Amino acid sequence: MTISFTGVGNLRVEKANPKKIYGMYLSHNNEIKEGEKILNRVKLKFDLTNDNAGSDLDDLKKAVEHSGRSYIYNQKHPEKVELYAKNYTIHDDVIPQNYTLFKLNNKPVPLLSRNDLELYTQLAKITRKLSEHPDTTDVQKRYTNWVNSKIAAEAENYLNKT
Repeated sequence: MTISFTGVGNLRVEKANPKKIYGMYLSHNNEIKEGEKILNRVKLKFDLTNDNAGSDLDDLKKAVEHSGRSYIYNQKHPEKVELYAKNYTIHDDVIPQNYTLFKLNNKPVPLLSRNDLELYTQLAKITRKLSEHPDTTDVQKRYTNWVNSKIAAEAENYLNKT
């Protein structure tokens, strides 16, 4: 599988500055606590196509359909993809907590089943290939690698629970 670019302009990265939020949260042992959590947000926008080099668009579409979330797919412009990652880091007094929420084309994609795991695997492949593309800038690489690491962490957490 390869990601097909018509130019580096196909990848755009939007990053919100990290924000510290004070509030309530659920601790590792299900106690309600107050404290500070750090919020990071990154949005990747890119185009996928099918060509002689690969079938990225079809591969993502199959993973989305297999997850039971075909409503996520952009029917009008299927080649346009938007991946949003919102990460919370909480410094608990016993066990630090870290979790990420993902949206694909503005629709939540929680990791709840093995079918979702296929979608997460596809997203990880795409973000890795985006970061490895020779036209990707250092800043774009940093944020696509960050999103990739959060996808991997969520998948690992899911697998450890099952």
